[in-house]
Amino acid sequence: MRILKFVGLGLLIIIGLIVLIGLFLPSKQHLERTRLIKASDTLIYDQINILKNWEPWNPWIKMDPQAQMVYSGPASGPGATYKWKGDKVGEGSMEITSAIPYSFVATRMFYGGSDVPAIATFKLDKKEGGTQVTWTMDGEYGWNIMGRWFGLFMETLVGKEYENGLQNIADITEKLEAAGMGAVHDNAAKETTTPAAPLPGEAVVIVDFPANEQTIDGYAVKTVPLAPMKFISSPFKSTMQEIGAGLGMHFGILSKEINRQKAEVTGYPFAIYHSFSKDYISCEAALPVKEIERNQKNYDFHELSGGKAVRVEYKGRYEGLRKVYPAIDQYIAKNNLKKTGEAMEIYVTDPMQEKDPSKWITYVQYAVEGGKEIPRRK
Repeated sequence: MRILKFVGLGLLIIIGLIVLIGLFLPSKQHLERTRLIKASDTLIYDQINILKNWEPWNPWIKMDPQAQMVYSGPASGPGATYKWKGDKVGEGSMEITSAIPYSFVATRMFYGGSDVPAIATFKLDKKEGGTQVTWTMDGEYGWNIMGRWFGLFMETLVGKEYENGLQNIADITEKLEAAGMGAVHDNAAKETTTPAAPLPGEAVVIVDFPANEQTIDGYAVKTVPLAPMKFISSPFKSTMQEIGAGLGMHFGILSKEINRQKAEVTGYPFAIYHSFSKDYISCEAALPVKEIERNQKNYDFHELSGGKAVRVEYKGRYEGLRKVYPAIDQYIAKNNLKKTGEAMEIYVTDPMQEKDPSKWITYVQYAVEGGKEIPRRK
């Protein structure tokens, strides 16, 4: 009995030390591996964006070839999902959350019974001699002690498998490139890919407007042409302190509908600001789409005709965006223009992918003169 007491006490001490040390371990971890692959970006992109193409190169599938794989959703792109279960690799799921053809893919993974996702991305950059592929993983563990311990060893446990995975992709795509499939694949992609509808504010026609760019209060302000656009939005009211969380939640609502309908997003997410007061902000989270069901209760559908807008390309933290508006107002008055729409902020940079706030790009703009008015909300 005395021995059992000592054993029990020893176990309690060990568990206590694990918990105590875990409290001081980092709650976030970042892993990154890069490789130059001598193959075209189109060949590499399809190995990543089409989930079933992972089977020949995924190092964890190779580690446990008897693992069960179940696919759901579309075969590629956002919403494509697979679940796995195996003796060696355990169980979990992965979903593609974002895909920009031939340059970027983001995924969200859940391991075991965890409800905290790990975010992985693939960035493809054309370089002399091939394509540079950067594979990253970011984990946020909060107060999950075991998660923090896993993060401590992530570089050792996962880093080598990332290197193996990139090697496997290189082996597959470089053989295809050597066989002449790279050029064929590039041409096929160019011939069969339907050009996406223009981004909000992207030029497709020439319209008459003051072309000169003017610097006002340190901001470069200019007039740009606007293309016709369809978009869906989710209106809400929020305090200034909670606007970021509100936009995040409502972008999530819109994304869920887009995934459900397998609709195509044609540009950057943006927000429309209808009114400001000391108590709340009235605004809408919005996503441009190629086509989608209309008259749905979960979102509003809009169509805007082309026109023009006064715009500032702002770089930096979102807290500084309010300082841009006086410069736009001065430009509009100076050039005898008239606002015909609400304030719009277009979020070009995804903060989940770019961690440096100084590099976040946001277009701040108003439709002017010929732009179709965005319906006002009371």
